[in-house]
Amino acid sequence: MGKNLLVGNLSKGTCEHLKLEAHQLLLEDHQNHGIYESEVIEVTPFTSLVMSWCSKTHENTSVEIWIKIRTEGRWSSWFSYGKWSDQGNNTGSFSGQKDILATLDVDLLLVNRGHADACAVRVELFRKDVEIPTPLFENYYIAFKPYESSDKAPFVDQTVDISLKVQAYSQLDIPEIGNKICSPTCVAMVMAYYGLEKQITDTAKGVMDNGTGIYGNWSYNVAYANERGFKSYVERLENLHEISLYLKEGIPLIASIKVKELEALHGVYQTYPSGHLVVITGLFYKDGKYYFRVNDPAASTSDKVPRVYLVEEFLNVWNGIVYVIKR
Repeated sequence: MGKNLLVGNLSKGTCEHLKLEAHQLLLEDHQNHGIYESEVIEVTPFTSLVMSWCSKTHENTSVEIWIKIRTEGRWSSWFSYGKWSDQGNNTGSFSGQKDILATLDVDLLLVNRGHADACAVRVELFRKDVEIPTPLFENYYIAFKPYESSDKAPFVDQTVDISLKVQAYSQLDIPEIGNKICSPTCVAMVMAYYGLEKQITDTAKGVMDNGTGIYGNWSYNVAYANERGFKSYVERLENLHEISLYLKEGIPLIASIKVKELEALHGVYQTYPSGHLVVITGLFYKDGKYYFRVNDPAASTSDKVPRVYLVEEFLNVWNGIVYVIKR
């Protein structure tokens, strides 16, 4: 985990109709709704954040995650990530979540002006009936974009040669929705790397944001993986060094990129002005330059999914966001 990721501490906060057992929040007996609220969390100044979480939900249960931020000594409104439930049973994100201090754009909370220096989290658990087993909430994660970027850690390792055997899936194998499902296709590839084979269509159904109708809600994609027993979170990394640390541990990364013209990333299949997700599967050095091995799900067939992209170009089209999915 990098310096821009905050891992929640559920022991620091207040509970109403919830209890904390074995580091998990669950509903008290005979309660169908409960609320947890964290203490004020002081953090390094930031300009945006993304929340992710680990929960265990089932039919007729859900969790809802809220966040607010402090900027210039003032607190924003509470912003909701929608009611999350597994198997695609979510309310989805809500449009129009904005006040004078901040804006929640699906999964990305933006500070409207300047920077923020604190936040607070609220978690709600729901079940339709008290006879239904409680949902579980294991923890939350907050990935910050720092107001002032730190010095970029240099990467010098000409002997590096990492190639993780991540199964190659093409999103276009599902013609009805193939142009929309780069994110769940990447999630399916990485889960298969760890031994859990899931149909792309099942993964797409599970991660779909029913509020916006999109499959690329970053928070929902990692929540889906967590429901399947993984430890997953959205993280914001800053450089090749930080990426390489995960790859050296055998952990592939799902990276968010925007490509506005083909010349920006040579070898890419098409432009992605609205964004695209790929899996970084390796790293090597050749003829004075570093290259990423990447599974790009936009290939027309699975055998064309593995690609090689110049690191320098890739970092220029990458927004710093990755999904970390690990056992």
